[in-house]
Amino acid sequence: MIPLFVLATVLLSHVDSFPSWFRYDPEIKMTVPEIIRYWGYPVEVHYAVTRDGYILELHRIPYGKAG
Repeated sequence: MIPLFVLATVLLSHVDSFPSWFRYDPEIKMTVPEIIRYWGYPVEVHYAVTRDGYILELHRIPYGKAG
C-alpha cells in the first residue's frame, strides 16, 4: 500500500508535466446546474412528477449570458 501512495505522490507532484488531455476537469464532479453556472449562464431547476410517480428534474436556461 505504501509503494502505491509514494507513486501517487510522485506523479501528482509533477502534474504540469502531464499532457493537457490528462489534467483534471473541474466539471467531472459538478451537477448539470453547476456546469451551466460555471460557464456563465443562468439556470432554473424545476421538478415534474409523472403519472407513475417518477420525479423528474428539469433544467432551463432562461436567457443567454448577456441577459
